[in-house]
Amino acid sequence: MRIDTRRFVLRDFEPADEVRFRVYASDPRYLAFYGPDDRDPDHVERLLKSYALSAAASPRHDWHLAIVSRTTGEPLAGICRLITEGRPAGTAELGLELAAIHWGRYTYAMEISRALLGFAFGKLGLREITGVTSSANVPVRRLALWFGAEETGTAEANSMMTAHGWTEQTWHITNEAWDRTLRGTGSLSVGR
Repeated sequence: MRIDTRRFVLRDFEPADEVRFRVYASDPRYLAFYGPDDRDPDHVERLLKSYALSAAASPRHDWHLAIVSRTTGEPLAGICRLITEGRPAGTAELGLELAAIHWGRYTYAMEISRALLGFAFGKLGLREITGVTSSANVPVRRLALWFGAEETGTAEANSMMTAHGWTEQTWHITNEAWDRTLRGTGSLSVGR
């Protein structure tokens, strides 16, 4: 699986990504948003095995994709995902994480989100995409609103998030709302 954008390639994980993913997932800035299970040394190995199983499934229900920079050659600029497994037919959950060194580069997240939503609503023919993020992650909330999503409320947070006073914010966007967003902004250009 591969999706090309102007600056990135979104692709299935490869065996060589394990070392890169370990570096990515050990950044203290990244870990600040995750609980103790994510600090387990075997966590990355388990995730990559589950990603490989998802990629090999037929029919495929989950897409966990490495974000690789086309311009800098950076091998793991982040991770994105669409998950349909266990969800109502025609729906998926979208997730996006940029490596901590890219935090604040909103146009990167915009470009990647646009590609994932285009894939989900176009190629997969889905009706609705949902998402969940920490209330502390204001940039993701702004991103969801930018591409036409509506906030739907809060969800119960895990104990680590609750200890920080955070909740989980939920949002959704329908295929029709995505079409309106595209029509309202021309090509939804994300700039440089």
